[in-house]
Amino acid sequence: MRPKPSWGLFTLLFLLAACAAPGIPAGSGPSTVAPVVPRESELALGDSPARVGEASATPTAGPASIPTDTPTPVPYCEQLAGGPIPANDFQRYCDASAQFAFEYPADWRIESLDTPDPALHPMAMLQGLMFVDRDNFTGVRVFTYRMPEGSSLGQVARDYFAYDEREFKPDYAPMQLAGRPAYGFVNRWHQDYNGCTIFFEHADEYTVIELKILSPAKLDVDWQIIRSIQAPGSAPAENVIPDQLVADSYRLL
Repeated sequence: MRPKPSWGLFTLLFLLAACAAPGIPAGSGPSTVAPVVPRESELALGDSPARVGEASATPTAGPASIPTDTPTPVPYCEQLAGGPIPANDFQRYCDASAQFAFEYPADWRIESLDTPDPALHPMAMLQGLMFVDRDNFTGVRVFTYRMPEGSSLGQVARDYFAYDEREFKPDYAPMQLAGRPAYGFVNRWHQDYNGCTIFFEHADEYTVIELKILSPAKLDVDWQIIRSIQAPGSAPAENVIPDQLVADSYRLL
C-alpha cells in the first residue's frame, strides 16, 4: 500500500517557488520617458519653452522695391531763362558757376579780364568782367573772389579800402543783396573817376561791383543794375539798398 502524499509538503514547496520568482510591480507597462524641458536660463534669447526643438522658419522675402527716378535739378540760369523777361531794354547776365545774376543794358557788351590760376593762387580773383557801354566806356566792373576761410563779408569789405579812402565814413546799413547782408562804400578818387563799390555774397564766394560816378543818367542805370541782383533762393524785390548810400553817390557828381 502506497503512502499518501503529504499536503503540508506540497504547500511548503509552492510557497518557496513563489518567493524565488522575480516580482513585477503592479500596474507596470511599457515604460515612457518624459520630455526634458530646459530651464529658462538655458533658453536662447527670444526662445520660449514651447518653441524649443521647433525648426526655425525661413524668412520670406518681401515684395521687390521698384526704383524711382530722381528728378534732375534744373540749373539756376535755366530757371531764370524761363522767368520774366527784363524790361526797359535790359538783358540778364547769369553766372552759372558763381550762382548769381543781374540785369544790364542790352546794348552793352561784356569783356573778360585775365585772372590767375585759382589752383596756384586760391585767394586771387576768380573772374573779372567789364560791362562796356555803346560809347566804349566801361559801365561797371565785376570781380568775383572766393571767400577766405574764417572771414565774413563785412571783414572783407572793410579791408578792401582804407578808411580814409571813403568819402563818407558811415557803414550803410541795413543793406541786403541776393538774400544776404551786403555792403557799399562811396569813394572819391583823385586819379580816376569817383565811384561806388558794392559787395555781396553768394554760395562760398563774394562779388565786388564798381560803379563809376559820371552823370545822373549813368548813376540811374548803375543803381538799376544793383537793384536787379539775385541768387538762388532770392529775388530782386527782396533787395534792401539804403537811401543814404544812393543819395551820397549823387553828391559826388
